This record gives sequence, structure tokens and C-alpha cells, in this order.
Amino acid sequence: MRIYLLILTIITTLFFSCATSFRLTPVKNHSKNQNIFYSNGNAYVVSVIDNTQISLGAIKQNDVIVLFIQYRNKSGEAINVFPNQIKVTGISNNNIKQNLKVYSADEYMRKIQNKQALALALVGVSNAVNSANSGQSTSTSQGEYDSKPFSLSTKTYDHSEKLETDRRNHEALKKMSQEMAQKNAITQNGLLKINTLFPDYFVSGKVMIEYSSADRYIIQVPFGNSIHEITFIP
Repeated sequence: MRIYLLILTIITTLFFSCATSFRLTPVKNHSKNQNIFYSNGNAYVVSVIDNTQISLGAIKQNDVIVLFIQYRNKSGEAINVFPNQIKVTGISNNNIKQNLKVYSADEYMRKIQNKQALALALVGVSNAVNSANSGQSTSTSQGEYDSKPFSLSTKTYDHSEKLETDRRNHEALKKMSQEMAQKNAITQNGLLKINTLFPDYFVSGKVMIEYSSADRYIIQVPFGNSIHEITFIP
């Protein structure tokens, strides 16, 4: 039981440490062509430089900052979009700066899959302990021999119960693995990757940023020959 509780604690820590979520609020830059709009209570900033347009929203979720971003090409030429070239700087009120990691789609999926692999391994250990203890029962008989009391403990094993426990554990682990795979497919589909945008086309998706506490975040988004700089605060 102690091993099971320890494993459960580790798994919970893996997936729900820093499990708070909150929206980041965009700060309008009056010296640049930026405007703030709202959709279902969420604030987005729209930045226009020359013939490029960026729409950006952000939330802190678990151990990452999720950027909801749309690139729109308003020029007459095709433009390549490289989400991994985004730069994010966290700045404290004491002007201490830290560069935050921007995950490519592949990097973020590897990060998730590594956590999941560890969680599945820990569940497997828990199941093995559970299986080893299943089907066992102990009976104690007491008596007297040569005027001296004695007690005798006997262990018995129910092989069919152990097989049933193994079956349930296998099915639970299989279901957990399948659910993870389904969630991974949804997550991967929503992550923004490298794209070529033709005139009047746009592309939208999520970009994941390493989270670290800061008083404001400066996000620089290269697009064509322009760099859109947008500020968010917690």
C-alpha cells in the first residue's frame, strides 16, 4: 500500500505540478499598430506591420505558456512561417530577464511522451506489486502440545484470483495507454508547425513556451521582414 501511494503521488506530481491555469493579459503598445479584441472573455492583441498581421492570445497552463497565434499574409508574396523562431523573455519588476524556451511541435510532443512513459512505468510497478499480493490469504490456528500453547500460520494461494487481478491490471494499463495516444493526437494536431503562407492566406495554432514566473512577458514574433513585439502580463 505504501508503494502504491508513493507511485500515485509521483504520477500526480508529474502531471499536475503547477496545475494552476490563468489568462495572460496583453498590453497595448500605443506607438505601434496594435489593437486588443475579445472573444468569449479572452483578450487577443492584433499587431499589423507593413503587410503582415499577427493575432496573439496567451494562457499559463500547467508548466507551459500556451500561445494562441494566427499569422496572416497581407502581402503580394509567399512568406514562410517559423514558429520556433519566436522569442519570449520574462522580466521581473527588478528588471531581471530570462529567456524562455520555445518548444517546436516535435520537442513538445517528446516532452509529453517522456512524462507519459514514466507514468506508465510507475503504474506497471504498482500493478506488479498488486499482482504479487493478490490471491494470498493467511489463516492462524492455535492449540496446545505437551501442555504448551502454540499457534500455526498457514498461507494459501488462489491462482484464479491472481489471474483475474493480472487481467484487470493489463486492461487498465491498456486503456490508460490508449487514452494518452488519443490525447497526443489531438494535441499534436493543434500545434503550429512550419508553413508557407501565400498572399491572403492565414494559419493558426498553438505554440508552447516553457513557463517561469515573471511580472511581464515580451513576445517577439518574426514574420517576413518584420518582428511583432507584444507584451503580456499575468
